[in-house]
Amino acid sequence: MGNEEYDPLGADTLADPFPAYARLRAQCPVHHHEAFTPPFFTLSRHADVLEGLRDAELWSMRYGDNPQYIRATGLFNDPPEHTAYRKLFNRGFTPRVVGRMEDDIGTVADELLDAMVQDRTRADFHEAFASRLPIIVIARLLGVPAGDLELFREMCDALVATYNVPDPAVSAAPRRRLDDYFVAHLDERRHALATAGVTVAGPEHLGTVLPDDLVSSFVVAEVDGRRLTDDETSLMLLL
Repeated sequence: MGNEEYDPLGADTLADPFPAYARLRAQCPVHHHEAFTPPFFTLSRHADVLEGLRDAELWSMRYGDNPQYIRATGLFNDPPEHTAYRKLFNRGFTPRVVGRMEDDIGTVADELLDAMVQDRTRADFHEAFASRLPIIVIARLLGVPAGDLELFREMCDALVATYNVPDPAVSAAPRRRLDDYFVAHLDERRHALATAGVTVAGPEHLGTVLPDDLVSSFVVAEVDGRRLTDDETSLMLLL
């Protein structure tokens, strides 16, 4: 398969990528797309993907994780920096946290299914259920108020829709909108700490002074003995 035969951002590929992936696996399992700088590669075989994830020296994050080049930082970086930030992120997805949400997730799933079939003979499963369930769960993990759910989904969809465009300027406006939203919530948590007279916040304030969610966790978190900056926190929350 020649380079000209596979465009990872071509309209046909984006509409239905799986035939192209099958051709890649059979003819060109490590594909270099020449239209991008820095270099853009597609790995299509399972073993190669695993090797790419394990070999940060060869398959580095320093060029970003998609065609839009971004400066490597925090989670969007190679180990060991990536590892320190990932530990913070993983606190929101421990078996205890997920287990605590199990009944709630089941209730949300039932509500979405009930709404999907109510007074309908047909429904789009992706629109009515599959895309809604994870965004509701993620919003609750973050601490997004229930009243902001549709706004949050709209902002996320607007950002994700730009990920297949190489020019990072296209993502600037939707990214800034989400950044501003998160910064407002971070400021609310810091104001709550100040009102309570807390000068050195820590995990012990989660569930007491602050709600026990990911936004609050990042407010009280430290990496290498320092607090996260708003830029670092926003990148974590965007992910």
